[in-house]
Amino acid sequence: MQVTQDFKINKEARRETGLGDVLLELGILSSEQLEEELRRQKSTGEKLEELLIKDGLVNEKQLIQVLKAYRNLPYIDFSGFRIDPQVPRLISESLARRHMLIPVSREGNEIVVAMSDPFNLYAIDDVSIATGLNVKPALALRSSIRIAVDQYYGNESAERAVSDFVKEAGATPDPMKRSVEREALAVDAVNHAPAVRLVNSIMERAVRARASDIHIEPYEGEVRIRFRIDGDLQEIMTVSRAVHSAVVTRIKILGRMDIAEKRLPQDGRVEMQVDNKEVDLRISVLPTIYGEKIVVRLLNRNSTIRTKCQLGFSEGNIKLFSKLIRSPNGIILVTGPTGSGKTTTLYAALQELNRTSRNIITVEDPVE
Repeated sequence: MQVTQDFKINKEARRETGLGDVLLELGILSSEQLEEELRRQKSTGEKLEELLIKDGLVNEKQLIQVLKAYRNLPYIDFSGFRIDPQVPRLISESLARRHMLIPVSREGNEIVVAMSDPFNLYAIDDVSIATGLNVKPALALRSSIRIAVDQYYGNESAERAVSDFVKEAGATPDPMKRSVEREALAVDAVNHAPAVRLVNSIMERAVRARASDIHIEPYEGEVRIRFRIDGDLQEIMTVSRAVHSAVVTRIKILGRMDIAEKRLPQDGRVEMQVDNKEVDLRISVLPTIYGEKIVVRLLNRNSTIRTKCQLGFSEGNIKLFSKLIRSPNGIILVTGPTGSGKTTTLYAALQELNRTSRNIITVEDPVE
């Protein structure tokens, strides 16, 4: 990781005038799209950058390139870089999440902080007060910062939950104990707060990382936890085998499954709320040679149906898309990896076609 240039904050740099014009000049936005987003910005008070990403008109990488050039900002790329765990600990998790930032390096009395909004003077002041250091802000992808915050702060809460669980259980359970005894231990342990906290921590962390799936996989000496983010599985943490039975039992109870059945696959479903977002969890439990593997699919119930203009298509492709969906016969096949926007695209098409004079039926498995 490199911070390539010095960066000084001043109030004039906070201006947002002209960003929309730059996006318009580059052909990223049409004049109609920009006018609509500016109207929404005025009514909601949200930042133009956040609205553009939320509505799918630009992606983060496009916006980063524009901000780097237009506002002359230093940029931090997290890919392939591991932050020293001691640096993020200089501030609290709540501060990092509130302003969506994370300290990445320290040299003397200066700390470099990756921020989604390097012009947020309140955030800079908060970090400076918390650390007693001079803050050097830098630009980074909001999604990358969120993943980093989840990784460096989430691991701490998970590790504390595992440690508390083992302490309250008295000792690390012997994996060779009889299954009946292990089941009794698991049912008892699942009522302990550490087991509940660990499962909640995993679920909350996945939602905040915008993961589409959670994989909890037992191995001979450990349990590996991976999230599917942007179509790729990423290892988030490994935990002791001591907690596996309690975690599986807790998730089975949440999904209203049979906790005694360990030889056959089971499916369940549960709803939970994270950061005021309603999330559906589709749970699958599969037996393996080292114990039961769990796969959880996450579906955000608060996600709104987008219009065809919010899908990120060029104007030419929007016209072609509109022509195709209005054809009197034929089939439109939408393919892509998990979380790529297949359902979003199809529902945008249905919304375009939905009229009181039409009867539309969808066949879905599962219904999303």
